[in-house]
Amino acid sequence: MNTAEVIRFPGPEPGSNEPVIAGKGFALIHRQFMDSKLYKDSQAVHLWLHLILKANHSSELVETDIGQLEVKRGEMITGRPTLVSETFIPDNKVKSLLRTFEAKGMIEISSKGRKFSVISILKYDDFQSQICPTNVQQMSNANASVNAALSDVCPSDVQRLSINNNILNTNVFNTRPGISLPAVQQDKFVRPDAAIQTPKGDKWGTADDLRAAEWMFDTVLTIAPSARKPNFTAWANDIRLMRERDDRTHKDMCSLFRWATQDSFWKGNVLCPATLREKWVQLEIKRGKQQDGGAGGGRPSLDFNNTDWAQGLTL
Repeated sequence: MNTAEVIRFPGPEPGSNEPVIAGKGFALIHRQFMDSKLYKDSQAVHLWLHLILKANHSSELVETDIGQLEVKRGEMITGRPTLVSETFIPDNKVKSLLRTFEAKGMIEISSKGRKFSVISILKYDDFQSQICPTNVQQMSNANASVNAALSDVCPSDVQRLSINNNILNTNVFNTRPGISLPAVQQDKFVRPDAAIQTPKGDKWGTADDLRAAEWMFDTVLTIAPSARKPNFTAWANDIRLMRERDDRTHKDMCSLFRWATQDSFWKGNVLCPATLREKWVQLEIKRGKQQDGGAGGGRPSLDFNNTDWAQGLTL
């Protein structure tokens, strides 16, 4: 019969001024984490846990290239290249996962120019609470008995993750039967084909719709590098509507969108799928004219000195 070994981590003595080094503690991960859908995507698991463990356990002031910045509890200063180098996850995968995490309300990303971003773990206390749940057994380096009483407060260098304490309250994670979800989440309408959606499910898109939306935004960045990140749920929804109601393919959409962003007039007017859908007919007409006869696309200019019209006439 298996018995749990209870070990106590020594915390700082009461009244001690010894600083606690954030991010150098332990993570207690419940084994039921293995039953979640997220566990099957090793790179998603890797990046998510990396963000949890890298986030500040308490607020601190940090000197940056743009001045002193307060990094609050549950936040971290980082960037995509840094995450790639720390996790060895490919850049495109990191980019996609960050957008997915943000769309599902797991994180918020605040860009600080081109140098770095501040990533905030939403509901961070659900992941790294300072209060130990009663069902988490403490571990100790001392020779404590198995029946030792549990402390109400976790040691400062112990960080815990508990799937039983509602920490996985997104549809990325919760697929395990038998886990009771909070009432708010149980009311959420989940579309089976949706890779991204609003809580009510009134706007949504498939994985291919989301990829097309991300591609369009990357195209916008080539002509407007400072463009703000869009609402990808709305973008994917507009792309889905074009596909389902207007019978457009993703290839058709991306091709016309790319042409519009290169046209001297339309590149400043078509910067999102909604406008692409609204102006589709006008865009196709102008593109067709350009392909048929140059940028003008109208009637050929008149040559008033040309007398070909008079050939065969007897004057």
